[in-house]
Amino acid sequence: MVRLSLLFLALLSVVSLAVHPLAGADWERLGRVQKVYLWPMSDSLDQFLAEQVATEGVFDVVVDPKRAQAILTDRISSKFLEGMEELFPTPEEIAEATKEEEGADDPAAVPAGAYRPERSPIYSASRAEGAVFLVDVRTREVLWSTFLKGYDTTPKAMHRQARMVVMRLKKQFTGSSL
Repeated sequence: MVRLSLLFLALLSVVSLAVHPLAGADWERLGRVQKVYLWPMSDSLDQFLAEQVATEGVFDVVVDPKRAQAILTDRISSKFLEGMEELFPTPEEIAEATKEEEGADDPAAVPAGAYRPERSPIYSASRAEGAVFLVDVRTREVLWSTFLKGYDTTPKAMHRQARMVVMRLKKQFTGSSL
């Protein structure tokens, strides 16, 4: 009887995860995100998403990544993580950079998180067409993601796909699924 009760509870929790779109996700953290930066994406998807996010009012779109609470990106890669570490160094990275700076004789040494104009924006060569991720800048955790089937790069289709991404994101906040 105990086994049957435990099995029923496990099944009930799995069903509730499937029914509720944000079950398992951290509602509190996702709800606190107000400002997003759109990481450069393939086929200028970031531009289409910025327009839709701003139009629909899901988040405030910021052009300065340091003001963002989350990043919308189309890929999760080592290059993306390097860019995140450069823009948003963790306290450990700052302490490590400070130690290196104190021991360095090179006056051109630049602390972690400092703007380095000689470096180009960080792009990944991989193509994850149709995937979109919302990443917390502080924890580096994916707060939300979606995937678009039949990804098309024509301008009209990109606009439609960006709208679909934003509508899915909005629906996460209202608790319905798409």
